[in-house]
Amino acid sequence: MIGPFEVLVFAFVVFVVLGPRRISRMTRSTIRGTRDFLDELGRAKREEIGEEEKERRP
Repeated sequence: MIGPFEVLVFAFVVFVVLGPRRISRMTRSTIRGTRDFLDELGRAKREEIGEEEKERRP
């Protein structure tokens, strides 16, 4: 089992190896990529709903 102490040691090692600047860039790009992905999913869903409504109208 991995305990909280091991997680802290791992986080500290990652921080020292990568550095704060690179970690912040990676975090920012991950958040941006996730946001873009969710926006695309939402856009596809809105288009799908719009097409269904057009089919229902006479």
